[in-house]
Amino acid sequence: VRTIETVADLSYAWKALGAYRETMGSLLAASPDSVKGLRALFLKLASILEAPLRRIRQAGNQSHAALVSGYYSARLVEFMRSVLQEIPRLIFRLLSQLSELEATQPPALTARIGVTELQSYAQQSEKANHEVGLLTQRVALLMRGIRETDVAVLGAILVEPREVLMEGLRRELAGMIESLLADLHFPTAFLSRQELVAPFEVIAEKAKSLARSFEHLQDYLGTSALHLWRQEVGRVVRFLLHMEQHALLRRRLPAASSTPHHDPNAPVAFPDSTAGNTAGGSFISRTV
Repeated sequence: VRTIETVADLSYAWKALGAYRETMGSLLAASPDSVKGLRALFLKLASILEAPLRRIRQAGNQSHAALVSGYYSARLVEFMRSVLQEIPRLIFRLLSQLSELEATQPPALTARIGVTELQSYAQQSEKANHEVGLLTQRVALLMRGIRETDVAVLGAILVEPREVLMEGLRRELAGMIESLLADLHFPTAFLSRQELVAPFEVIAEKAKSLARSFEHLQDYLGTSALHLWRQEVGRVVRFLLHMEQHALLRRRLPAASSTPHHDPNAPVAFPDSTAGNTAGGSFISRTV
């Protein structure tokens, strides 16, 4: 038995985990069903706790054992989240493709249309519906892998894979909204009314397309897509407004974690990372 325990001991894997993170993410992207196999790996990695806890348990120090176990368990959960984040990332890549397909759909039919135009319209619609069906199927397979994964206990922490997925979706959604708003900038300081409104109309159209695509997938994601969308849009805008107020009125920026709209699981960058950002920290100061 001792020989089997020695051979099966994965405590050495603690320093080797980082090198395999990208490989695990690629495996999830290529095969959604691999979530089950990775769950078994995460459970086995819990044996990492045995090495640092062995002497502490022999000494009978329960308080130190709880602290050490909590530390290593939190690190394991953090690693698991970073690997499973590939699923929300892949879902939002598929979401962007759905949004692009929706933007390229043929316009509505007019009252009078020729036979040739009608046939072309039917062919384009059939091709678009087929591509949408394929993308939706990939999302459904990804979600099935998560739904079939049971609750796992990593060391001293109980992990619900579905909650990990929802946090990942919120992180990716916040990043997408942040990127969308960061693209809003103006070439000059003096603009006509039409030049000022045009960038907003472009951003609004992109946002509507993404929101519709997100809503299309909500039955497979198991969440209210529009509620999550509005919640994250409001949080991102309020966070940026809070930071802009401090930058303007107090001439200094507070720590992001001190703002009431900060979420450590779905952080928002300030200033934003847009290439044209030379007039302010976010779209708010660039617009004003």
